[in-house]
Amino acid sequence: MKIGIKITGKSTKKTAREAELSYYKELFDCRKNSTKKLWANLNKVCSFKKCNTSKSIRKLVINNKEVTEPYDISNGLNDFFLQILVITW
Repeated sequence: MKIGIKITGKSTKKTAREAELSYYKELFDCRKNSTKKLWANLNKVCSFKKCNTSKSIRKLVINNKEVTEPYDISNGLNDFFLQILVITW
């Protein structure tokens, strides 16, 4: 499977940094959030407590086929990210 977009390493890192910066600016914007919400966001970001909720992917569509087995989902994600790595290099 070919992807028509060529991604360079520098632009990917730059875009990721910009997205992360934008996310945290929005999360901690004093004009939009109350003090209580700011503290809740800070605790969420910096918390060392374990989360009780487990987030997992229950199904994934790979090559127009729905995959539900964890092993197959894992392999599908690995293949996807390996393709991105190959395109980047």
